[in-house]
Amino acid sequence: MTKRNKFVAATVASLVAVSTVAVAAPTQAAETNTAVTTSTSVVAFPDVPTTHGHYETITELAQRGIVKGFPDGTFKPGQSVTRGQAAKMIAGILGLDTKNVQNPNFTDIKTDFQYYGAIAALVDEGIIEGYEDNTYRPDATLTRGHMAKILQRAFKLTADDEVSPFTDIALSEYKNDIEALYDNGVTVGTTPTTYSPRANVTRAQLSSFIIRAEDAVAFELVEVSGTIAAIFEGVITIDGVEYRADAQLAKLFGTDNAPALLGAEVVLTVQKSKDGNVIKAVKSLKLKAPNTTFDGDGLHIPNLEVAATGVTVKNVKTDELKVADNVKANIADSEIGNLVLGINAQAAFSGNNRVDKITLPKGVTPGSVVTGLPNLNTIPTEEYGDGPPVPPTPPGGGGGGVIVPTNYEPALESILGTVSATAGFETYADIVAKYATVTPVLGSTTNGGGKVTIDVNDKAATAYELQESLKGEQGSGALTFIKNVSYTTPQLTALTALRTIEITSTDFDTQTITVNASASLDQTIEALINDANEARKEIAADVTDGTLAKDLADVTVKLTFSNNTALTYTIDVQ
Repeated sequence: MTKRNKFVAATVASLVAVSTVAVAAPTQAAETNTAVTTSTSVVAFPDVPTTHGHYETITELAQRGIVKGFPDGTFKPGQSVTRGQAAKMIAGILGLDTKNVQNPNFTDIKTDFQYYGAIAALVDEGIIEGYEDNTYRPDATLTRGHMAKILQRAFKLTADDEVSPFTDIALSEYKNDIEALYDNGVTVGTTPTTYSPRANVTRAQLSSFIIRAEDAVAFELVEVSGTIAAIFEGVITIDGVEYRADAQLAKLFGTDNAPALLGAEVVLTVQKSKDGNVIKAVKSLKLKAPNTTFDGDGLHIPNLEVAATGVTVKNVKTDELKVADNVKANIADSEIGNLVLGINAQAAFSGNNRVDKITLPKGVTPGSVVTGLPNLNTIPTEEYGDGPPVPPTPPGGGGGGVIVPTNYEPALESILGTVSATAGFETYADIVAKYATVTPVLGSTTNGGGKVTIDVNDKAATAYELQESLKGEQGSGALTFIKNVSYTTPQLTALTALRTIEITSTDFDTQTITVNASASLDQTIEALINDANEARKEIAADVTDGTLAKDLADVTVKLTFSNNTALTYTIDVQ
């Protein structure tokens, strides 16, 4: 976008808000931990015999793929662990994604460094941090005190009270972290009364520390959301991390459902533990692969959406099944609390089904969009939206019924008039008036279109000056007062029928805002306000020149509605 259009773009952002609403190596960690039963007869490393004090924990980490040792096949248990090695082990035990990471930009860590992914993942989780000179120092040894801090953060350990017997931690910056480790059975100290916070940690010691910390928390339930990028034999991949289905969900995430689930949006309840990431429940599921079949296996999925035509869902139990706009879904042998149909959506039932309620667009009858339900006429229905307006009977009498409007311009103009009369708009106008006057009432032209005039004051305001006036609290507030306007039925019809807003000028690309047809009026207003406000803030941050507002080019705003009519308005700077 050129600087000469900043003023107009900001004004468009404000106008849109008003007129549209008023209208991420040798020891690389495995990404997913798997359950392993430690065998006391297996020696993973020649320098870690079964008689070694840390044999069990080192062997478990090796069997889980978290440690692999050195190229000569040894583990070197008595060697002090480095900060890089520790990062790899801890990221592995936590099952963090070490590929899709943000670069922490440490000056001594390049992206091809063997521990880069693990370090970046831990930084992103707030578990580790660098030094004041922006280095990480991966080859430096890890002290027992610093290790305590890292483990406390990694496993969210807390202490009920200052109960440790350690006499050498009172002045340590890691005192609370060490207390947390002791209280959770992760450490017993170097002697009965000392912890030795400044001593280095050996590779063997760290192995036992992290296994004990993991055992202390057992597992945690977390919510995971995202898009299914891969699915194979009950294991799905979201954002590079694998999640294994619990036994009761094995069929749901099995081979038969894989085509339907690929690319689906999901919200899951996941148990994270030493056994890996296990899916315990499906909270919501949005199917997006067309012409596929999804078998719910009779399991409860609270929210289910069919967002592609030709999808068949069967054996589903759900509180709400939504069929998206312009989609036809096939439903069989299912129990549905509320069937929600989008604009031009259809649902064809077969087999034995139970539907407790149907929600559909205003003016649409259940029989016209739902088939295969013998008791359709007895199911309670609810409408949403305002539907098309019903005009008065034309002169001379006669019926007429529902007529889709051909021009929303009168309603838009009346909305602008209503908004301009509110106290909120007056406050906004006071700010702008220092530099320019925006004519709120559109100059009409026949069959949809008009002009919005920006009359720049004789002071010849610069683009920068106007942007500064729009940066403050009051400027942002100008985008929100419109929610308090009381709309008439024709105005509401124009708002609910709005589908896209295109902003175009000579020197910057067309910008389009799309209105969600299934959103409520309040949601639509809020989305439009946020879009316009973000555009205004971005533009305001860029303006630094002294271009005169009078010299700026014209801009057009095109509004398209559900009946494919469009109104185009020119913003004229004088």
